[in-house]
Amino acid sequence: MVNDMTYWTNIENDKRNQEQMRADAATATAAAEKQATRDAFTNKMAWLPNTGRNVAAQYFADRGQGYDENTIQRIINSITATVPDLDPNPEKYFNDEAVGRSVETIAQGTRDKLTNQMQGSFAPGFESTLIPDTADDSIIQSILGEQRAGAQKVLDFNKARGLLNDTGYSTAQTALEGQGTAGYNTLSQIGESILGKSRSALGDIRGEAGSAISGYNYGGTEPNIGDYFGRAQSKAAADLSGIEGSIRGAVGTTNVFDAPLALQAGGTMQGPINLTTAGPGGLGGATEKRDKGRGLGSSGVF
Repeated sequence: MVNDMTYWTNIENDKRNQEQMRADAATATAAAEKQATRDAFTNKMAWLPNTGRNVAAQYFADRGQGYDENTIQRIINSITATVPDLDPNPEKYFNDEAVGRSVETIAQGTRDKLTNQMQGSFAPGFESTLIPDTADDSIIQSILGEQRAGAQKVLDFNKARGLLNDTGYSTAQTALEGQGTAGYNTLSQIGESILGKSRSALGDIRGEAGSAISGYNYGGTEPNIGDYFGRAQSKAAADLSGIEGSIRGAVGTTNVFDAPLALQAGGTMQGPINLTTAGPGGLGGATEKRDKGRGLGSSGVF
């Protein structure tokens, strides 16, 4: 009985040993095949740069474009990174379409670099930096002062002739002050309009730079952002040097001070005035006494 049990136990052990041996052999075979596949893939990948270099060089030759080794290497690296692990035919990933995508990626990188340069030079608000809001301040004040001086002479003349007494003169002065405030706003709007046109021209130059960047393709001449910004600076300097002439030309014969209206306000406020008190000889040498009941109204000597 014991011998029978030993016999069958030995048979079972032999079967298990045989099965294990077959499993070990299968595992070893699979590992060898996997390693062979890995070795074949590694060898092909080692030769892939040569394939990539030839395909890329032919791509540029077909298009009559020059290239450098750095560009070729970037293309090889870019396409190589797309090859799936253990692909049996990695060479197929190097073709005109793949090279073209890599070239466009390189071109887009250049466009991005140029865009960053443009955003640095033509930063938001660059127009107001080159042509500041204060550029027209002194000119507006100068025009306002000149026109106010002319109106002031009219008031002073009429006071000297006796057409305005102290009350009327003060009222007329106040009227001029109000006209000056409104006039400053009017002249400021004219100045702002001229500054706006100049700034718009600067914005157009920035737009040209942006279009040049968008239109850049590999092999073309890279836009020089410094040249565009230099143009903007020159344009701004030219406009600033001629801004006084531009503003005065826009103002033309417009006078923001209305001396007759100020005189009328003064005459209304002062009431009746004896014009014979205007001085020796009265008005224009006249000695007659005029109607004491008549104020200055809208009359006067200008």
